[in-house]
Amino acid sequence: MRLMTRCAMQLTIKLVIALALAGVAWTPAFAVAPVAAVRTAVLSGQSPVGLTDPEGFTRFDARPVIDGQGRVAFLAAAGSMFEPTSVWAEGKTDLRLVAQANAVAPGLNSTFQQFEDLTLTAEGLIGFKALLTGPTVTVENRESIWLDRQGALTIVARASAEAPDPTKARRFLRFESPAAVNGDGRIAFFARTRDKELEVVQDSGFYAFGTSGLASIAAAAGPAISSEPGVAFNAQSFEAPFADDPVVNAAGVTVFRGFIEGPGVNETNLSGLWKYDPGAGLSLLLRGGDAAAGIPGATFVSFPAIPTINNAGDTAFLAFYHLASDATPSTLSSPTVAPNQAIHLGMWLRKSSGELQTLFTLGDAAPEIVGDAQFIDVFDPVMNGSGRIAIVAAVAGAAVTPTSEVGVWSSGLSADGGLELIARQGDLAPGGTGTIFGVFLEPSMNVRGQTAFMATGYDPAIEPGLSQSIGIWGEDRGGILRLVVESGQWLEVAPGDLRQVASISFTSETGGQDGKPRGFNDAGLLAFHATFVDGSSGIFVSNALAVPEPPAWPLFLGTAAMLWRRSASDIEIENARSFA
Repeated sequence: MRLMTRCAMQLTIKLVIALALAGVAWTPAFAVAPVAAVRTAVLSGQSPVGLTDPEGFTRFDARPVIDGQGRVAFLAAAGSMFEPTSVWAEGKTDLRLVAQANAVAPGLNSTFQQFEDLTLTAEGLIGFKALLTGPTVTVENRESIWLDRQGALTIVARASAEAPDPTKARRFLRFESPAAVNGDGRIAFFARTRDKELEVVQDSGFYAFGTSGLASIAAAAGPAISSEPGVAFNAQSFEAPFADDPVVNAAGVTVFRGFIEGPGVNETNLSGLWKYDPGAGLSLLLRGGDAAAGIPGATFVSFPAIPTINNAGDTAFLAFYHLASDATPSTLSSPTVAPNQAIHLGMWLRKSSGELQTLFTLGDAAPEIVGDAQFIDVFDPVMNGSGRIAIVAAVAGAAVTPTSEVGVWSSGLSADGGLELIARQGDLAPGGTGTIFGVFLEPSMNVRGQTAFMATGYDPAIEPGLSQSIGIWGEDRGGILRLVVESGQWLEVAPGDLRQVASISFTSETGGQDGKPRGFNDAGLLAFHATFVDGSSGIFVSNALAVPEPPAWPLFLGTAAMLWRRSASDIEIENARSFA
């Protein structure tokens, strides 16, 4: 198994999705049912309070995020296509401007320039990264991380500011991955750092923000194992391709992977998984050379994917392992493994009690595929609050063809906790559009165990296997797979105003309790961005997977109606434009 092969495969799948998003929508030759159970959160051309541009919103960047009540936050711009976006969120009765491009950044002698990596917790807290501009802003200090608590903006960290560190003075340099935010406002993030005095020296590490301010989780050259003095995280511990998107649960606990050096460290034990608890500090969870539970004679080699966590403190992770009968393995300290080495890959669940449970390994029979089909590759898992997982995986065998080798599996709604096949490449997608599933993007899962995902589709009568549409599907509460929205469908953005969907996007890849941005909440409400054939676009919330209907849904339909009535007189729907 080659790590670069896995990375290349994941990048290929995401490139196919991106091309489908950018392409012209496939319009079926037959009648297609309109998008059902959707409310309009915001539409291009709309001018809410706080937006002075007469054109209203013209562009929505990135994917919307959703809280536990079904309210959304998003990045939007007004005016020309070159205008920067601002951060907006739904309040109880109206849209709220959270942070505005070209406005003064609170407490700083600078202004916001642009925003990215938006996160919204179930409780309504908003996290984001921002680039700053102004007379005192340079390339070295323009990056920053922020937290919004219902209108109160707090800066979490800024480039060039002092970074807490147990070993030496450092300053933040760059924030390259999205920060993870929990419901209490605790934040975990990855940062590049530089020596405070000798600016040419660069390192990296993980950091935490909470009620006591900033703290170091782990840093290059910092202590790694309390029982082994002199053992430290090495300089490449958090560097690409091993840099992590951090995760954090409700208690502020984060897990991550790293590499170490020092006395007793060799090629078989230099890789590990760590946990940081705000109360207990840093502890080692697992290390190369440890027994791979559930597989006789197997030991862990390294951990090639980002681990995930839930509020119970359970951790799901992928690991390379080798058997006692195999040749001596080499750790994945470089991007590839030599072809003659026997390296195997599997997935484990580590309970908060320390118990290890094998979920599956490559070579296992793929559940619910009739005939010969085994797992041959898997992408990063997502895990919900009950320790159930969902994955995209590839299969091979006599029962597999070139157009049926990838699928989505989930244990979220299974009676025994085992994996069940949710959707497979080559299957007819539900929803009546005639789409055949093509390529899947990593799924999301909520606390109920429902799984939702994006996928490309194709019409075999046009060109088999060629992606011609993009859609979102998910399980309702009864486990029935339903279509949420697909390009080519007609969506009613307001009473009597139907528009044909050209492309969509959806915030995925989370189980809902790891601090990552999400577009699918525990009530089964799903937020997405849609661009239409006429060039307009908007942010929408679907109720299609929330069966039975949650009590809050009529409230938000009423709120949406009020928002529409208030804004409709200010916009010209027919001339609304969007460049998203």
